[in-house]
Amino acid sequence: MRLVASHQPVFLAWEGWWNKVLHARNLVVPLSLSAEGRDERFSRRAQLPNNGWCRLENDGPLGTYATAKTTDDSRAKAVKTLTQVYGSKQRKYRDRIEPILQSTAWHVPQLQLMCTMLNYNVCAALGVKVTVTTLGYVSPGLTKTSRLFDRVGQVYGAPYGYVAGQGTLSYLDKAEVPKNVDVLVQKPLRALRQECILGILVDEPDPVDVIMSAAEIVSWVP
Repeated sequence: MRLVASHQPVFLAWEGWWNKVLHARNLVVPLSLSAEGRDERFSRRAQLPNNGWCRLENDGPLGTYATAKTTDDSRAKAVKTLTQVYGSKQRKYRDRIEPILQSTAWHVPQLQLMCTMLNYNVCAALGVKVTVTTLGYVSPGLTKTSRLFDRVGQVYGAPYGYVAGQGTLSYLDKAEVPKNVDVLVQKPLRALRQECILGILVDEPDPVDVIMSAAEIVSWVP
Protein backbone atom coordinates (compact mmCIF):
# COMPACT_ATOMS: atom_id res chain seq x y z
CA MET A 1 0.00 0.00 0.00
CA ARG A 2 1.22 3.47 -0.87
CA LEU A 3 2.08 5.59 2.16
CA VAL A 4 1.65 9.37 2.12
CA ALA A 5 2.51 12.19 4.51
CA SER A 6 1.69 15.90 4.39
CA HIS A 7 3.39 18.84 6.03
CA GLN A 8 3.85 22.55 5.50
CA PRO A 9 7.32 23.65 4.32
CA VAL A 10 9.98 22.81 6.89
CA PHE A 11 13.55 24.08 7.30
CA LEU A 12 16.12 21.31 7.92
CA ALA A 13 13.74 19.25 10.03
CA TRP A 14 14.38 17.07 13.04
CA GLU A 15 14.63 13.27 13.28
CA GLY A 16 10.93 12.64 13.95
CA TRP A 17 9.89 14.49 10.78
CA TRP A 18 12.40 12.58 8.69
CA ASN A 19 11.29 9.30 10.22
CA LYS A 20 7.73 10.03 9.10
CA VAL A 21 8.77 11.13 5.62
CA LEU A 22 11.15 8.21 5.03
CA HIS A 23 8.44 5.76 6.03
CA ALA A 24 5.98 7.40 3.65
CA ARG A 25 8.33 8.33 0.76
CA ASN A 26 5.49 10.46 -0.68
CA LEU A 27 5.04 13.98 0.69
CA VAL A 28 2.34 16.55 -0.09
CA VAL A 29 3.34 20.12 0.82
CA PRO A 30 0.35 22.48 1.01
CA LEU A 31 1.15 26.07 0.05
CA SER A 32 -2.30 27.58 0.62
CA LEU A 33 -2.00 27.46 4.43
CA SER A 34 -1.39 30.74 6.19
CA ALA A 35 2.18 31.09 7.44
CA GLU A 36 1.15 33.89 9.80
CA GLY A 37 1.25 32.95 13.46
CA ARG A 38 2.33 29.36 12.86
CA ASP A 39 5.03 27.79 15.02
CA GLU A 40 8.24 29.01 13.41
CA ARG A 41 10.09 25.82 14.30
CA PHE A 42 8.44 24.16 11.32
CA SER A 43 9.54 26.47 8.56
CA ARG A 44 11.85 29.23 9.76
CA ARG A 45 14.23 27.81 12.34
CA ALA A 46 16.34 24.69 12.82
CA GLN A 47 17.44 23.41 16.21
CA LEU A 48 21.14 23.18 16.97
CA PRO A 49 22.99 21.30 19.73
CA ASN A 50 22.52 22.53 23.32
CA ASN A 51 19.10 24.02 22.48
CA GLY A 52 20.51 26.61 20.12
CA TRP A 53 18.62 27.79 17.05
CA CYS A 54 19.41 28.79 13.49
CA ARG A 55 16.73 31.26 12.42
CA LEU A 56 15.54 32.74 9.15
CA GLU A 57 14.04 36.22 9.18
CA ASN A 58 10.87 37.12 7.33
CA ASP A 59 11.11 39.47 4.37
CA GLY A 60 7.83 41.34 4.68
CA PRO A 61 4.46 39.88 5.67
CA LEU A 62 4.40 36.10 5.52
CA GLY A 63 0.96 35.61 4.00
CA THR A 64 0.68 31.98 2.87
CA TYR A 65 3.47 29.50 2.32
CA ALA A 66 3.14 30.23 -1.39
CA THR A 67 4.21 33.85 -0.87
CA ALA A 68 6.40 33.84 2.28
CA LYS A 69 9.98 35.02 1.79
CA THR A 70 13.13 35.25 3.91
CA THR A 71 15.86 37.89 3.88
CA ASP A 72 19.15 37.48 2.03
CA ASP A 73 21.07 38.39 5.17
CA SER A 74 19.41 35.76 7.36
CA ARG A 75 20.03 33.02 4.80
CA ALA A 76 23.70 33.98 4.57
CA LYS A 77 23.97 33.98 8.36
CA ALA A 78 22.27 30.59 8.51
CA VAL A 79 24.85 29.03 6.19
CA LYS A 80 27.67 30.52 8.26
CA THR A 81 26.17 29.24 11.52
CA LEU A 82 25.51 25.76 10.19
CA THR A 83 29.03 25.55 8.74
CA GLN A 84 30.54 26.52 12.07
CA VAL A 85 28.42 24.03 14.01
CA TYR A 86 28.51 21.03 11.68
CA GLY A 87 31.52 21.56 9.41
CA SER A 88 34.32 21.15 11.95
CA LYS A 89 36.97 18.45 11.61
CA GLN A 90 35.57 16.74 14.70
CA ARG A 91 32.51 15.77 12.66
CA LYS A 92 33.52 12.47 11.06
CA TYR A 93 31.09 12.59 8.15
CA ARG A 94 31.06 16.34 7.53
CA ASP A 95 31.68 15.81 3.80
CA ARG A 96 28.07 14.59 3.48
CA ILE A 97 26.65 18.02 4.15
CA GLU A 98 28.91 20.07 1.86
CA PRO A 99 26.36 19.89 -1.02
CA ILE A 100 23.69 21.08 1.42
CA LEU A 101 25.73 24.02 2.68
CA GLN A 102 26.72 24.92 -0.88
CA SER A 103 23.23 24.47 -2.30
CA THR A 104 21.75 27.10 -4.59
CA ALA A 105 18.71 26.93 -2.30
CA TRP A 106 20.35 29.51 -0.03
CA HIS A 107 19.98 32.09 -2.80
CA VAL A 108 16.23 31.53 -3.11
CA PRO A 109 14.08 33.99 -1.11
CA GLN A 110 10.82 32.04 -1.49
CA LEU A 111 10.51 30.06 1.76
CA GLN A 112 8.72 26.99 0.41
CA LEU A 113 11.03 26.63 -2.59
CA MET A 114 14.16 27.02 -0.47
CA CYS A 115 12.91 24.40 2.03
CA THR A 116 11.96 21.98 -0.75
CA MET A 117 15.35 22.33 -2.45
CA LEU A 118 17.19 21.77 0.84
CA ASN A 119 15.09 18.70 1.58
CA TYR A 120 16.02 17.25 -1.80
CA ASN A 121 19.67 17.96 -0.92
CA VAL A 122 19.20 16.08 2.36
CA CYS A 123 17.58 13.16 0.50
CA ALA A 124 20.61 13.01 -1.79
CA ALA A 125 22.91 12.98 1.24
CA LEU A 126 20.85 10.15 2.74
CA GLY A 127 20.76 8.28 -0.57
CA VAL A 128 16.96 8.02 -0.60
CA LYS A 129 14.19 9.14 -2.93
CA VAL A 130 11.13 10.99 -1.66
CA THR A 131 8.45 12.21 -4.05
CA VAL A 132 7.46 15.75 -3.05
CA THR A 133 4.35 17.43 -4.48
CA THR A 134 3.73 21.10 -3.71
CA LEU A 135 0.05 21.99 -3.84
CA GLY A 136 -1.54 25.41 -4.11
CA TYR A 137 -5.07 24.03 -3.97
CA VAL A 138 -7.43 25.70 -1.49
CA SER A 139 -9.80 23.16 0.01
CA PRO A 140 -13.42 24.20 0.64
CA GLY A 141 -13.67 21.72 3.52
CA LEU A 142 -15.22 22.98 6.76
CA THR A 143 -12.91 21.13 9.17
CA LYS A 144 -9.18 20.51 9.41
CA THR A 145 -9.66 16.80 8.83
CA SER A 146 -11.78 17.26 5.71
CA ARG A 147 -9.38 19.84 4.30
CA LEU A 148 -6.37 17.61 4.97
CA PHE A 149 -7.73 14.62 3.09
CA ASP A 150 -9.22 16.80 0.37
CA ARG A 151 -5.74 18.20 -0.31
CA VAL A 152 -4.04 14.81 -0.25
CA GLY A 153 -6.83 13.46 -2.49
CA GLN A 154 -5.89 15.99 -5.17
CA VAL A 155 -2.61 14.09 -5.56
CA TYR A 156 -3.24 10.50 -4.43
CA GLY A 157 -6.37 8.46 -4.79
CA ALA A 158 -7.42 5.88 -2.20
CA PRO A 159 -6.48 3.34 -1.11
CA TYR A 160 -3.41 4.67 0.66
CA GLY A 161 -2.01 4.88 4.14
CA TYR A 162 -1.70 8.34 5.66
CA VAL A 163 1.25 8.72 8.06
CA ALA A 164 0.13 11.28 10.63
CA GLY A 165 2.32 13.32 12.94
CA GLN A 166 1.44 14.39 16.46
CA GLY A 167 0.11 17.74 15.22
CA THR A 168 -2.42 16.01 12.97
CA LEU A 169 -3.55 13.66 15.72
CA SER A 170 -4.44 16.66 17.88
CA TYR A 171 -7.41 17.42 15.61
CA LEU A 172 -8.04 14.33 13.49
CA ASP A 173 -11.67 13.20 13.42
CA LYS A 174 -11.95 9.50 12.59
CA ALA A 175 -15.48 9.95 11.27
CA GLU A 176 -14.14 12.23 8.51
CA VAL A 177 -11.31 9.96 7.36
CA PRO A 178 -12.19 8.79 3.83
CA LYS A 179 -13.00 5.17 3.14
CA ASN A 180 -10.03 3.07 2.00
CA VAL A 181 -7.61 5.40 3.79
CA ASP A 182 -5.71 3.91 6.71
CA VAL A 183 -4.28 6.33 9.25
CA LEU A 184 -0.89 5.32 10.61
CA VAL A 185 1.08 6.90 13.44
CA GLN A 186 4.63 6.87 14.72
CA LYS A 187 5.39 4.68 17.71
CA PRO A 188 8.71 5.95 19.13
CA LEU A 189 11.22 3.26 20.00
CA ARG A 190 13.46 5.70 21.83
CA ALA A 191 13.67 9.42 22.53
CA LEU A 192 13.55 11.32 19.24
CA ARG A 193 16.33 13.82 18.59
CA GLN A 194 15.10 17.39 18.28
CA GLU A 195 18.30 18.64 16.64
CA CYS A 196 18.10 19.29 12.90
CA ILE A 197 18.96 16.54 10.44
CA LEU A 198 22.52 17.79 9.89
CA GLY A 199 23.59 16.40 13.27
CA ILE A 200 22.71 12.85 12.24
CA LEU A 201 24.29 13.29 8.82
CA VAL A 202 27.68 14.35 10.18
CA ASP A 203 27.86 11.98 13.17
CA GLU A 204 26.28 8.67 12.20
CA PRO A 205 27.82 6.00 9.93
CA ASP A 206 24.36 4.93 8.72
CA PRO A 207 22.00 7.90 9.13
CA VAL A 208 19.05 6.22 7.41
CA ASP A 209 19.20 3.28 9.81
CA VAL A 210 19.34 5.68 12.76
CA ILE A 211 16.31 7.62 11.51
CA MET A 212 14.24 4.58 10.64
CA SER A 213 14.98 2.84 13.93
CA ALA A 214 13.75 5.83 15.94
CA ALA A 215 10.08 4.96 15.49
CA GLU A 216 7.92 2.38 13.78
CA ILE A 217 4.67 3.02 11.93
CA VAL A 218 1.55 1.43 13.42
CA SER A 219 -2.21 1.68 12.87
CA TRP A 220 -3.93 4.58 14.58
CA VAL A 221 -6.18 3.67 17.49
CA PRO A 222 -8.11 6.83 18.54
